[in-house]
Amino acid sequence: SPEPSAAERFAARDLQESLRRQLNLTLTIATRKEGERPPRGMLLGGPRRDRQIRDRLDRLDLRLDPRMAAEGYVLGIDAEGLVGASESPAGVLYGVMTLRQMLLARDPARRLPAVRVEDWPAMRYRGVHDEISYGQVSTMDNFKELIRFCALFKMNTFMVYIEDMYRFRKIGRAHV
Repeated sequence: SPEPSAAERFAARDLQESLRRQLNLTLTIATRKEGERPPRGMLLGGPRRDRQIRDRLDRLDLRLDPRMAAEGYVLGIDAEGLVGASESPAGVLYGVMTLRQMLLARDPARRLPAVRVEDWPAMRYRGVHDEISYGQVSTMDNFKELIRFCALFKMNTFMVYIEDMYRFRKIGRAHV
């Protein structure tokens, strides 16, 4: 988008890093100027804010249904390239995660097929519970890896059960 949101920039950088690390591909991230025709490649953003994303979605007959508002997205691939759109930060990220899954599942020598994806979660909370009290004590890097795993599979909840594992510097008062 000409004025990308923080979520769009984060999702683009995440895609860039995962493609570099997992497929040894280099993705260049560029911000278009208002009215500038996008080059062949990927457009990522919100259709309400970006006319060119709206136009690409129209050509692919993709729509953001009201049920998609909180975390849904659409993704389309055709001869012009790829378009990913959502009106929510979570939807932008989940669209990129679907693209990552598609890229990892294919033969690297083959192009991605023409595709249309309209996706949103059926459940509000999706996640993982990690019980670390009676086993290996996780490090901050372990937690980050688990959170990235959750994001890749479009989970939005990570709960940690810690019983006497960490000493806290400050204990607040309990209010009943």
